[in-house]
Amino acid sequence: GQQNSRVEVEARVNGEVYRASNQLPRIGDFTAVFPIFSDTLVFGEGWYVFTSAQEPVGIGDFYQFRIYRNDSLFDSSSDFFVIDDRLVDGQEAAFLYPYPHESGDTVVVEVRAISRLTYDYYLTYFQQANGGGGPFGSPPDNLITNFDNGGLGFLGTAAVARDTVIIP
Repeated sequence: GQQNSRVEVEARVNGEVYRASNQLPRIGDFTAVFPIFSDTLVFGEGWYVFTSAQEPVGIGDFYQFRIYRNDSLFDSSSDFFVIDDRLVDGQEAAFLYPYPHESGDTVVVEVRAISRLTYDYYLTYFQQANGGGGPFGSPPDNLITNFDNGGLGFLGTAAVARDTVIIP
């Protein structure tokens, strides 16, 4: 896999300068991507896409999983899966995307290596988008930012492994 590298941006808005930076993490290629037919209790009967990849040795890697069906991204707040490598460090890591597909569907799967900062941003986003702890939870905080000068927003980075499967 590649080595981590730093990404920096600078924007000028109404005479103000805003800067942000983030790490572009390492990622390897898939070792396997294929459809399997299954009937799960939670998601029902259909074709599911299985992926695996060799996770690099060394704790501190973070990942986001994304999937497209027939050019449409699953992109609601409940469709973003992020994990760290604590349980799979240095091992062959498998992931079964939890969406049933039908014969003829074209499915694109992505694994994105993301920085710790991007991972923390997504966790904060998910907590707020999905209820933030219910009626007894604390009031939501502002989402984290990596822009200086009081800028709001976030510069996310990701190294991407992607593959396409046509469901039989």
